Amino acid sequence: MTIEDIIKEEIENNNTVILFREGIFWKAYEKSAYAFCKHVKPFMVKKKYIRTVNDEIVSIGFPMSSTKAILQGRTILQEEERKMVVSIDQIDHESFMEWKKEQTLTAPPANSFSGASYSNNSEAFSCSNQEKEIINRIRLFNLENKTPLECMFFLSEIKKQLLS
Repeated sequence: MTIEDIIKEEIENNNTVILFREGIFWKAYEKSAYAFCKHVKPFMVKKKYIRTVNDEIVSIGFPMSSTKAILQGRTILQEEERKMVVSIDQIDHESFMEWKKEQTLTAPPANSFSGASYSNNSEAFSCSNQEKEIINRIRLFNLENKTPLECMFFLSEIKKQLLS
C-alpha cells in the first residue's frame, strides 16, 4: 500500500485507528496517529514532509512484538497480515488538525537533485551520470515500506554500483 492510498483512507477515517504493518512495526498515520495517542497510548510523533503527497504527514509506530500489551482490551474490527483496524471513539477533525499543527517537523523537505551540481555549506561538487543515477535510486527507494533486510540488500547494491 502506498502513502497516497493510506492518506486517502485516513481522510475517510472517523472512528478507528488503522495500523499498517511496515517491516516489524505497526504504523499509524494522520487521524489514526492522533486517535492512537489520545485514546490508546501516547507515543512520540514523527512529522515529515512527504513529496509524493505534497504535505506534512504525522505518524507513530511500535514493534509488532508489543501489540498485545499496547492494544490490551481494545476491540479489533479487522486483522490482516499487513493491516489492523481498532475501534476507538469519534475523531474530532478540528482537534486533529490543531494537534497536527502542534507537532514538530522531524525532517525538512528533501532537496531534489535536478541539476549536475549539489551545494552544501558553500562547497559545490559535480555529479557524474552514474552518481546522479545512484542519488535518484536512493531518493525513490520507498524506505517506509521495506524491511530491514530489504534495506540492507538495497544498500549492498548501491555499494556495488559505486565500486564498479
